[in-house]
Amino acid sequence: MTKILMLGGTGVIGESILSVIGNDAAYDVTVTSRSKRKPLYANVHYLLGNANDLVFINTIEDNSFDVLIDFMNYRNEILKTNFSKLIKIAKQYVFLSSARVYDNSMPVIDESCSLLANTTEDQNFKDSGTYAVKKAHQENYVLKNGYSKVTIVRPYKTYSSDRLQLGEYEIRHWLNRIINGKLLWSSFFVTLVAKKIVLINLCCRPCFIWGSITIITVWTNMIIINVCKFFYLL
Repeated sequence: MTKILMLGGTGVIGESILSVIGNDAAYDVTVTSRSKRKPLYANVHYLLGNANDLVFINTIEDNSFDVLIDFMNYRNEILKTNFSKLIKIAKQYVFLSSARVYDNSMPVIDESCSLLANTTEDQNFKDSGTYAVKKAHQENYVLKNGYSKVTIVRPYKTYSSDRLQLGEYEIRHWLNRIINGKLLWSSFFVTLVAKKIVLINLCCRPCFIWGSITIITVWTNMIIINVCKFFYLL
């Protein structure tokens, strides 16, 4: 049985992963939540607590898991403190990032593309704490300090039956796309993202995957970018 810990796994992607593996006897899943929840799946139980809180992290550091999937949106200093403990309790650490971390240097995005936070010369932007910059800095940190245990997953926009984002786009952007008969946004159905995470990070055991995986779409059609590096567990 594969033991899984999902930090902050009650969001749209986390819930979709649970719908894929929650009743599968091959998995024993623990999900942290800041509020009490009634388990909907046979092999899922919830652990009440805030994964941003080091006191809570200290309560789970004596446990061990095959896979830890981290959905949290940390401040940089909290990520560094928590990660030093989390990396010790998991055989594989999966860090949910975003395809927004890439710069625009290539017409087609894959894992070889540069991260915006590493290439921009705008120091104010680097220090801004925006989501893309923050995630890129955190990716660099966990890869440097997590050795071969770390997998970075970079989904782009995900949508589900009850979640669909559009509001961040300005009218000049989406109106122009409508006029020119183009898709309004690049998006990916959440269940497909969940299944890819399960397939790559859970079902491929005893493989460890080290490096980065990008799950995105392009404007004209949906694609899954290749997984870059596989390392088999010795």
